[in-house]
Amino acid sequence: MGSARYAEEGPPHLVQITHAFALSETEVTQAQYQTVMGGNLQASAIDMADSALRPVEQVSWSDAARYCNKLSDRGGLTPCYQINGDDARWPDLRCPGYRLPTEAEWGIRGTG
Repeated sequence: MGSARYAEEGPPHLVQITHAFALSETEVTQAQYQTVMGGNLQASAIDMADSALRPVEQVSWSDAARYCNKLSDRGGLTPCYQINGDDARWPDLRCPGYRLPTEAEWGIRGTG
């Protein structure tokens, strides 16, 4: 991961994923988000026939972390994020709850 092309992404380096993880096949849909969060952030998609199946967009990092924590609560799992206002931290890398993939995990999606 990393890039020699962009200084802020360098240097390129190898990473090793040391534990298994699961990743949803699709993005979180408007319907899924609304079911878990009780509301829908993407009002611009409401008038479309397939709006419930469209992915949620323009969600902040802290909103995504809140979604993951609520999904964990609903599933009886330990929430992974500590959230304070707009700040969301993931202190336990082995947390069993729902979370967003790391950059390294996202980079290998679909290769397993």
